[in-house]
Amino acid sequence: METNHPRIRSALRSISRSDFINGKDLPLSTTGHSIPRAEVVGLILSILPDINPTDVVMHVGGGSGYFAAVLSKLTERVLYVEQNTYVAEAAKERFERLGLTNIEVIPQSAESNIELDKPL
Repeated sequence: METNHPRIRSALRSISRSDFINGKDLPLSTTGHSIPRAEVVGLILSILPDINPTDVVMHVGGGSGYFAAVLSKLTERVLYVEQNTYVAEAAKERFERLGLTNIEVIPQSAESNIELDKPL
């Protein structure tokens, strides 16, 4: 993991990427190549502005949910937006199985009028 940020390193260690690339529920278009490696996620997070434990963040085009899962360890709440309802439902089931309760799955296009379960 190529980051010097302890919170990011801890979040990456707490989420197993294999939980997001080995599922039989993943569509054929989702492969291990389309799910970023932990090192890439760490690099992306390290160049973003600081993410605080009380923040709410949105991940658009959430795919398998790996990035959103890592974000869930850094923030109070993650809004995972995925327009493919099959992929979104699979991610939601994965989040529940892994006990990631602070991720709100929004199965719709980010271009639509998103209604949240609870206000920001």
